[in-house]
Amino acid sequence: MMQYSCHGLIWIPLWIGFIWILNSKSLYQMQINFFIGLILDVLAVAIIKAISRRRRPVKTEDAIEIGPDKFSFPSGHASRAFYIFFFFLFNWPIHFIFVPFLATWAVCVTVSRVMMRRHHLLDIAAGVVLGLITSFFIGLIYLEESTCTDLVWWLTDEKLDGGEYHV
Repeated sequence: MMQYSCHGLIWIPLWIGFIWILNSKSLYQMQINFFIGLILDVLAVAIIKAISRRRRPVKTEDAIEIGPDKFSFPSGHASRAFYIFFFFLFNWPIHFIFVPFLATWAVCVTVSRVMMRRHHLLDIAAGVVLGLITSFFIGLIYLEESTCTDLVWWLTDEKLDGGEYHV
């Protein structure tokens, strides 16, 4: 079950839904920057896996496994888990009381990948480093609140009261 809590095919659509359902201008900056990081994480993992083409430790016949991924290096789950952890630690700091829970979740996700024999230890280590790099990069290009708000409004065609289009 731990593997599903950090799967890219689950996080991306759920995060889009999260942006749409909450519809809070005060959260757009965090939501958009986090989403950009999720996309970058998935792309970076896919590109590195396509280049390295390292096979998984053991072929599994898991009937409920999601995705066609057959390569191992780097671990996308580890990368995503630690990107999420580092994002909420450095880029959008959460209250310190939640940090141990988020760190424990990230570590449990990565350990579960080794225990399920889906990854080698080097795959996990590379995933953790990639998650850190992605979070650091997002911190460098962090979009301003007005940019994020404009982006959400442009994508959703949201109109503000008082504009020239307001009737």
